[in-house]
Amino acid sequence: MKLEVKFASNPLDVKNYDTERLRKEFIFDSIFSPGALNLAYSYQDRFITGGVMPLNKPVPLDVPAKLRSAFFLERREIGIINVGDPGQVIADNEVFDLGNKDSLYLGRGVKKVEFSSLE
Repeated sequence: MKLEVKFASNPLDVKNYDTERLRKEFIFDSIFSPGALNLAYSYQDRFITGGVMPLNKPVPLDVPAKLRSAFFLERREIGIINVGDPGQVIADNEVFDLGNKDSLYLGRGVKKVEFSSLE
């Protein structure tokens, strides 16, 4: 799992950024990679964006050390949108099948989450 961190930017500074700097500060360009979970944490709004592309085996939603919690959804909730082929989300041993453009909400307190491909 990879966690990219983006720090908050001062609006007075941002207006002086060139295109390269704007892209570096605000774009998450490596969200999807085969067989992996990638996360990006933004201090701007304190949100986490992520992407997962499971292949032959389930990919767990591990908790990055930076979050300092026992499990990912200990103090947060998650909205999941499938933008690819049909797959599954396994949340505390309950299986949810998701087709393309299906969504799923998991509330605070779900301890174990895995993403799986149906192929």
